[in-house]
Amino acid sequence: MIQGAWILSIVFLGLAGIGLIVLVHNRRQPVPTKQPCTNQWRYFVQPQVNDASRVVGYECLLRKKQADGTWSVPQEDNNLTLGQIRQLLVPTFSQLPETPISLAVNLTYAQIVGHEFANFVHWMMHQIAPLYLTVEYRSDQVPGRLQQYHFLQNIRAAQDFGAKFAVDNVGSDLQALKHIEWLLPVVDVLKCSMAAFRKDDPSIWLHLNLGFWNQLAKERQINLVLTGVETEEDAALARQLKIQFRQGNLVGEPVEMPAVIPPTTQTALQRPRDNRHVEHIE
Repeated sequence: MIQGAWILSIVFLGLAGIGLIVLVHNRRQPVPTKQPCTNQWRYFVQPQVNDASRVVGYECLLRKKQADGTWSVPQEDNNLTLGQIRQLLVPTFSQLPETPISLAVNLTYAQIVGHEFANFVHWMMHQIAPLYLTVEYRSDQVPGRLQQYHFLQNIRAAQDFGAKFAVDNVGSDLQALKHIEWLLPVVDVLKCSMAAFRKDDPSIWLHLNLGFWNQLAKERQINLVLTGVETEEDAALARQLKIQFRQGNLVGEPVEMPAVIPPTTQTALQRPRDNRHVEHIE
């Protein structure tokens, strides 16, 4: 009897130990995060032109599907993985001319510092050649020194591979300059939005006007792009300041790309060969 009880005790202790191991193992497993559905996202493409109205590049603009079926600018940063970004970009490639101009994709801080970034850049450069990738980033924070180091290291590695780096949506207040100062050593393109520089009241003082950004870009040999060009007055201001590159609805509205194409049909697609009115940003 005593021996039987002793054996049962050992069995129960063994089962308890196994249960504890399973519990600890499960607790150590990362909790999967819910990934956004890519059916709710789509890329639109908008051209960028020079002062001679020749296309010098395209920007891929991410839009989110609304309840009424329309597509609009998302109010929050996307939390898509770079793998999902790839899937959404594939239909875009078949629509591009085969010429060495820029294809810009706006990425978040998390996407740029993530471990997938280098592979994403290599994949993009291979897929869109002879076009080249421009990584766009909207800076609304100044990260710590270590975070800055990792971010800049990733951008420099992308540039070594042939990509460009653009800072998007530069504004008219002093905070805008503070947010991008740490990025200036690696910036190839600065993009200023007309929305930040229009003044309904002439007495409104802009701490940083377009002239300031124009001069900064020239001093650092950075290409300056005026975005949000909606009217002839906007275009006239660009000409007055000799800002060579423009983007906006006056230049060309964003064009919806087709829905994600099944993998079996992707290889059959050919890019259009007509390269008229297209040139490289010098």
